[in-house]
Amino acid sequence: CHSDMHVYLEQVYRAWEEAIKQTGDQHLGLHLGEQTTPSILGLVGLLMQSSPTLEEAFKSVCSFSQVASDMFSYSISTTEDKDSLSYEACTPWVKISPISARQGVEQAMAGTLNIFSMLTGMKITPELVLLSYSKQKDVAEYERIFQAPIKWNAPSNTLIFSRNQLLTPILSYD
Repeated sequence: CHSDMHVYLEQVYRAWEEAIKQTGDQHLGLHLGEQTTPSILGLVGLLMQSSPTLEEAFKSVCSFSQVASDMFSYSISTTEDKDSLSYEACTPWVKISPISARQGVEQAMAGTLNIFSMLTGMKITPELVLLSYSKQKDVAEYERIFQAPIKWNAPSNTLIFSRNQLLTPILSYD
């Protein structure tokens, strides 16, 4: 995050902290992610909807998300048989409010899965989920939402898919 974004960062993490307090939902990010639609992402969501494949849709997120906010970075890496989608909250956010940064990452990850399912008309689940933080007390919601093995204390927050999954065509491609 840039220094001029400090006020915005403070508003975001305080809003997350208050939302968690008000709802009592320690998995708020995951639950909000389940409700995420392309329209929430504005123009990036429209780009996703007009992409030929899920891989190209996520590349749009990687290319244009910094226009909206520098609080997150998204990246994709591809091998012959795997696609890895990574989500990182900016370092100041993680240092100031690790709980709200975790919630933001979880919303983005769960949101990706929901949007992918909406774009293809199929349930899209990763083969493996990497999370950079310690294993949480209650993992049932992680297991329900991700439907994949989870590796805690990983070097990044990453959804790993088979290459074929992210080559799935998007229904609204034009």
